[in-house]
Amino acid sequence: MKKCTRSVPRNGFTNSFVRGLKAHHKRFEIFEPGRNGFGIRVSSRGTKTFVTRFKIHGNTKRVTLGRYPSTSLYTAHRKHEEIRERLVGSPRHGVEIPDIIDSVATIEDLAAMYLEKHAKPFKKTWPEDQRIVEKHIVPEIGRMHPKDLRRREARQFLDRIAKHSPVLSNRVMAIARKMYNWAIDEEYVDRNPFARMKIRGYIEHPRTRVLSEQEIGIFLQRLDKTDITEIVKLCLRFILVTAQRPQMVAATPWTEINLQEERWTIPPNRLKNTRHIPLNAHQIPLSPMALDVLRQAQRISSGSPFLFASPEVDGESIQKQAAARALYRNRKVFGLERFHAKDLQRTAATRMSQLGITDTVIDRILGHAQKGVIRHYNHHDFEPEKKSALDLWSLALERIADNRPRIISGIGPSTQPESVKLILPAGFDTGKEQQSQCA
Repeated sequence: MKKCTRSVPRNGFTNSFVRGLKAHHKRFEIFEPGRNGFGIRVSSRGTKTFVTRFKIHGNTKRVTLGRYPSTSLYTAHRKHEEIRERLVGSPRHGVEIPDIIDSVATIEDLAAMYLEKHAKPFKKTWPEDQRIVEKHIVPEIGRMHPKDLRRREARQFLDRIAKHSPVLSNRVMAIARKMYNWAIDEEYVDRNPFARMKIRGYIEHPRTRVLSEQEIGIFLQRLDKTDITEIVKLCLRFILVTAQRPQMVAATPWTEINLQEERWTIPPNRLKNTRHIPLNAHQIPLSPMALDVLRQAQRISSGSPFLFASPEVDGESIQKQAAARALYRNRKVFGLERFHAKDLQRTAATRMSQLGITDTVIDRILGHAQKGVIRHYNHHDFEPEKKSALDLWSLALERIADNRPRIISGIGPSTQPESVKLILPAGFDTGKEQQSQCA
């Protein structure tokens, strides 16, 4: 949480000081000197909330005292002193410490604790959690007590979102449900109003869009006719050539690339699935077309630590959604049925399968977790097979880009005459020959 840079009066908070506090792009807290734990939190929207913090068994707890100006500075001071008095364990009050905490909590505070204690330490997608919390959850239900939110109110809250954005409603429900489950584990609440709730938007289905060879050719030809920046064009090509996730490609640093060994090494902390490689990085052999893309990117982003350097912010990569937004913005230029950046990865995997590459090799290229008992026993890295597969896919893309006639529909056993099969260079192995030998 950001700290306020404004100087605090030496004699403590005053009404004019509190009134003059301005919002920043991130919320911040500032604490009053001489009054242990008392402070004020200012949200990015300018909402001012008095808080007090203290430690219980080594853990820092926060309690909201009220919003300014409905709660005056004098009233907040008085509430702070009452809570401090109760914390010393005076028997005349007969109030447990958890009762003090729970009696003044809000969903906004609960959301802030969820982000700091769970989402940021344990979720790679925590920025999306934070965006949904700050933009959709807090403005709508943030002032409510967590225990006061009833199931019917939660359902109505999601229905309002679903009217204009059904998919967003599903995302908000998932984050809210997770937040309440965490709160139950932490004993802030004892029930989850979002538990077992049916989705309020429509049921989402996995995408199945795969570009045909003709569509791939059109995409590659018309890419240069779009208003997409050169660095994002290279990012889109790299996604298609390497069959890797768009968001991971966009944020790739040069430290992961070894041009001499023609290898891209993705560390475990950047991978979506790490169950099958808890200690080892994901190795991706670089095909001739992938190396060509990297050399072009090197010229454009010279001096940047990232392959696909941001043209707007020095030392940063392009945004993770840059490729997806560029495709959507230029959908009329391509003139194709709408497709997303993720569909380029799916297209590469599907077309490699048509070239005769086995599912096992394709899964290893995609970085998918192995299934079944075999993951405990087969520790082969499949580097030769991945290298052959990606080189073969590179050759196929070159043929498509050059608009040359297709001379291959599969590698391995086929009902087609031998004359239409591609004669592979020495060393190429799709994995199916090895599979048939084992059979």
